[in-house]
Amino acid sequence: MRLIVVRHAKSDWSNPVAGDHDRALARRGIKASALIGAWLAERGYCPREVLCSSARRTRETWALLQEHLPETDSVEYERALYGASHDTILNLVRLSANSPVLVLGHNPGIAMFSAVMLRRAPEHARFYRFPTCATMVCEFPSPNWQSIRLGSGTCLDFVVPRDLG
Repeated sequence: MRLIVVRHAKSDWSNPVAGDHDRALARRGIKASALIGAWLAERGYCPREVLCSSARRTRETWALLQEHLPETDSVEYERALYGASHDTILNLVRLSANSPVLVLGHNPGIAMFSAVMLRRAPEHARFYRFPTCATMVCEFPSPNWQSIRLGSGTCLDFVVPRDLG
């Protein structure tokens, strides 16, 4: 089973009246989303199913990623992913029927989820910080999502937009 984990791209803080859930992407976030989408497509990491937080910045990040990943079968916008703990994220993934699944959410939950799912973290200086638009691809030796366990994943790739130029 293959899992792709993405933190939303950099959001815009210039609108003082916008609530956190309604913040849009910043220019830097738009550029980063396009870079990550192209990177995923170039490596053949195309999700069949997407679990995306309902927040505006995650929906906008997914829209830009999707331009490079047109083969996706289904997208679910989950309010539960907004501010989700690693347990909540895992429970949502376990409901999935397809592989690969892409989860698009927020810190600190996304960073914690990524760390606890792996047997060994990648040797990347920014992995534990999981900055905006950071992306991890991992695999699990399980026949389905219901049987995946904490600490059983193998990281195939980890990248941050800064790595891509």
